[in-house]
Amino acid sequence: MVKKIFYALVVMPLIFGCDNDEGDCCKTIEAVMFFDVTNSEDLDLLDPNSGGIDTSLIEILYTNQDEEMVLVNNSQLDGSKGYVIIEPDAAGNPYRIKVFLNIDHIESNVSYTHIKWSSDNMDEIKTEFDLSNNNIIAKKIWVNGELKWESSSSELLISLVK
Repeated sequence: MVKKIFYALVVMPLIFGCDNDEGDCCKTIEAVMFFDVTNSEDLDLLDPNSGGIDTSLIEILYTNQDEEMVLVNNSQLDGSKGYVIIEPDAAGNPYRIKVFLNIDHIESNVSYTHIKWSSDNMDEIKTEFDLSNNNIIAKKIWVNGELKWESSSSELLISLVK
């Protein structure tokens, strides 16, 4: 009886587990970026009491294979609209927005995500990914054409001034 339990719990998962022919097996995905957003007077524009950005109106759009911007809306995800607002913490960090970067369409290791802050204010996020070893890992991020982050940075944070 003990041998049967051992076989069922240990040996069977090894036999039917991951093998090298499976494309989606054992994939590491690191495709998020945090942003803090201030104005020129260092006012936290994501703070609902600042009178800055209405975070309920933010839209995340992904560029697809037809080079069209498609609104993110996936009710199966925690960040169903492609972002989550992070409230200040005990360390004194301001409000932040966690943006889930476009991994739906990566061409030549690059994808495009757009943050639409309002009807007349949008930023383009270009992400270069490391796709080696079946992974999707952000390596470099540009905001509106300016390199703002590289994977050698210790923190997944970009500060934007609006």
